[in-house]
Amino acid sequence: YAYDDSEYPKYIDFIGTFSEPNFLNQITDEPDQNREHQDYVGSPEASLEVLNVEDYGAKGGGSDDTEAFEAAWNEACLSEGAVLVVPKSKSYLLRAITFSGPCKSDITLQIYGTIEASDDLLDYSPDYRRWLYFRNLDNFIVEGGGTIDGQGEIWWNNSCKTNRSSPVNT
Repeated sequence: YAYDDSEYPKYIDFIGTFSEPNFLNQITDEPDQNREHQDYVGSPEASLEVLNVEDYGAKGGGSDDTEAFEAAWNEACLSEGAVLVVPKSKSYLLRAITFSGPCKSDITLQIYGTIEASDDLLDYSPDYRRWLYFRNLDNFIVEGGGTIDGQGEIWWNNSCKTNRSSPVNT
C-alpha cells in the first residue's frame, strides 16, 4: 500500500465466501492473517490502486503541490480503478489545476487533509474562473472529512463587482 491503511477508512475488509461457519469471527485486524480471504475478484486489493499524493512529491505546508497532484491524477486515470488519497493533518497548496478524463476506470478522491488555493492571482491566468476543474469524468467520487479552502476573501476583494479594474473580470 502507498499509505498507512490504519489512518483511513477501508471500503471493504474482504470479499469471500460465507459458507464457513464463524467466517466473520476469523477476520483479524492484521492484513497478512486474512490473506486467504482477500484478493477475490472485486476485493479492494484486486481491483483498486491506492495512490497517495505524497508518493508523487506533494509535501504540504505551503509549498506548491500542483505538479505532484497532476502526476498522481495521471496515474490514477490510467489505472484499472483507483483511490487517490490526500492525507490528513497537512495543507496542500494548489494553483489552478484540471482533473481531466476520460479515465480508464472509476476514480475516488479521498480528501482527509486540506487542499488550499494559491493566493497569487497570477496562478489562475488566463482563466480566473477555475481553480479545481473536473471535466470529462464518469463515475468520479469525492469523499473524506478534509477541507477544500478556496481562499474566498482574496477573490471577493478582487472581484469585478468591488474593483472594476481587477483582472478577475471574466
